[in-house]
Amino acid sequence: MSFRPDIRKRPYQGQQVTDHVALNCDIRTGQEVQLTKNFLTDIEKLERRIQQSCVQCTPEPIRDPDTGKLIEVRYGFVADMQAGVRLKPNHDDATVRFTVDNLEGLARWVIAFEAADVTVPLLDELAKWIAGQPNDFARRGRVLELREC
Repeated sequence: MSFRPDIRKRPYQGQQVTDHVALNCDIRTGQEVQLTKNFLTDIEKLERRIQQSCVQCTPEPIRDPDTGKLIEVRYGFVADMQAGVRLKPNHDDATVRFTVDNLEGLARWVIAFEAADVTVPLLDELAKWIAGQPNDFARRGRVLELREC
């Protein structure tokens, strides 16, 4: 894996402050994945996640030969994707929002913490998550969003 850091600044009340910090990487597994979805909401969710992960995939709609009605959509792709973590501080309310993409399959977590709680032990838990080790990072914060496929 190759990691790409991205740190952006912005003006805030006459000072330069951190707008966000991101650490992204490309995961190259070479593993072929086959998925099938047959509910419209599941299809839409999966297609959003595939697009967000930068996986190359062409959905294959399967239709009833007599009626033309959609039965399911099949997805085949190689699980080489982008993953990463983005930290976005809110300077007005002293919180930090972490957006974690694709560290566990095609899933996006958005987790908020009080700025005072973003400590070395918390970042150690995040590092464990990035390394694929058991961790309690999400449990320590307030999960604002979890989107899975």
